[in-house]
Amino acid sequence: MNKETLKNILMIFSICATLRETDGMRIADSWILSEIIRFLICMAVFFAVTFLLDAVFPNKKESH
Repeated sequence: MNKETLKNILMIFSICATLRETDGMRIADSWILSEIIRFLICMAVFFAVTFLLDAVFPNKKESH
């Protein structure tokens, strides 16, 4: 399997898992505030997983 494809699949799974875990989250009984916080959490997970996957699977072009 191509490394780039594997990275994309792992990224999608991590975002889906984050959305499932934060599904019942309620902040001050405000729907919009809860969704904004969920979005920010998903963005943080996206950047963290991107950083980790780049460390585990470095690009060949960047290695030299």
